[in-house]
Amino acid sequence: MGRPSYPLYTSLAGVIGGCMAVAILSGGGSLAMHVEFAAYVERLLAVCLAKQDSSMACQIAGTMRRELLERSSAMLMLQLLCVLLMLVGLGLILARGYHLLVRRTSAALAQAGQPSPAGVLTGDEFERVCSRLATLHARVAGLEAEAAWHRRVGEAQNQRQTTATQVSHEVARLIGDSELSAGSLRSALSVLGSACGARTVALVLDARVSRSLGFGETIATLHQPLITPQLPAEHPPRDVSGRLVAGPGEFQTLLVPLCSGGVGIGTLVAEFAGTVRVDDAKVRLAETVARMAALALVGLSDSTESRRLALLEERSAIAAELHDSLAQSLGFMRIQLTRLQRNLAGQVPSGEAADDAERIAAELKEGLNAAYGEVRELISTFRARMDDGGLIAAVGRAVEGFGAQTGIATTLTHALGRCRLDVNEEFHILQVIRESLANVSRHSGAQLTIVDLRYGPGHEFTVTVDDDGSGFTGNATDAGHYGLSIMRERTASLGGTLDVVRRPTGGTRVRVAFAPKRLPSESEDTAHP
Repeated sequence: MGRPSYPLYTSLAGVIGGCMAVAILSGGGSLAMHVEFAAYVERLLAVCLAKQDSSMACQIAGTMRRELLERSSAMLMLQLLCVLLMLVGLGLILARGYHLLVRRTSAALAQAGQPSPAGVLTGDEFERVCSRLATLHARVAGLEAEAAWHRRVGEAQNQRQTTATQVSHEVARLIGDSELSAGSLRSALSVLGSACGARTVALVLDARVSRSLGFGETIATLHQPLITPQLPAEHPPRDVSGRLVAGPGEFQTLLVPLCSGGVGIGTLVAEFAGTVRVDDAKVRLAETVARMAALALVGLSDSTESRRLALLEERSAIAAELHDSLAQSLGFMRIQLTRLQRNLAGQVPSGEAADDAERIAAELKEGLNAAYGEVRELISTFRARMDDGGLIAAVGRAVEGFGAQTGIATTLTHALGRCRLDVNEEFHILQVIRESLANVSRHSGAQLTIVDLRYGPGHEFTVTVDDDGSGFTGNATDAGHYGLSIMRERTASLGGTLDVVRRPTGGTRVRVAFAPKRLPSESEDTAHP
């Protein structure tokens, strides 16, 4: 690219150069005329002096010479000053023109950007500036249009994100704030369908999952999707990623697996009309809802199974307690009743009938009283519950009731720190404590009992019941100690150990130790687990 041209400045410089030349020539011509006129006057005076002529002409010549000498210097100074002022003015005009037409124009064009070699600007300075301004205006308009497009795209993305957040929040509220049911799942699917513009949305569950939860195999918002019969009965576990398939018919279907913890439990099916655009945002939203639904269903299934196992375990414990307590008393009374019937029927020697009948009746009454006491104790045991106060409150009520009923001074101490127990562990601990206290009242003759609950640094939970009674004389594994057998079974269900030993200072110590299933909390104060 050649150096830029400046036509306007070139023309201005030419005009100013001509004006300066004219001024110089005018000043030079005036000076030359003055010198030549002075030379004529000097020659005339020289002739007059040579001829000693005193005529009027010579006198006039002398007067002119004097006037010329007096005024010529002033006239020359004025002429030179005028020429100088004219040259300075023209120079200033030339300098300002250079500043405006060359430097300012070059600076303006440089700020506007250099043109490409194929688009070199032509014309004078002002035409180039106007052309570059037009180019800049077009570029600014393009940038404004691009910015408006980005703004619209950003607003659309923000709107989609806001919608996704609202849908996720509403779905989480529907399936998390209350007991999960087919109705709450259907409401959550309706929210997803409204946000995505689907004709119908459904959860197709595995047969085993639907049976364990008591739900139908398909939970749909309006009607069952047409593709449902084509889905497999068992859903293999895989990542939760949706895929859009064509059909059946003029529809399109989005399939998202329901998977949690590597277990496939079903498929989320969303059916759309063929004209509806299913973009990535809708697919991601469906995947999010599928994850939440899978977590909720797996959690409900685990909770249901846990409650079922806990119920079976507790029924087994109740059956064992009935067998080891009430059943033994009833068996004894049945034997005594048989003996009484034989005595009344005269099947024993006559001399012993009356005495045997009285003794048997007294033994029956004693056995009946014992059975009645055991029934009351079992009823009290089976009514044991965990309320909002947790384990400490329940144990406190049991200790207080034991002290009030037996008159034995009973103290509860605990140091649980940040221990976390589940409901099953709390219930077994409470029952072990109640059975230990019952043994104290039956066999020890104690005056003082101390119940201590403690969580140790080795993630070990210990329950200790000490009394100052006569001391334990049997073996914790003896078949006759039914209460100890029940406590041993409960301890085994906790994965712990049971020790029943004589204290060195007198009395008996019952100690249960186990490791809780849940790790200690880092943020919660669980003094009342």
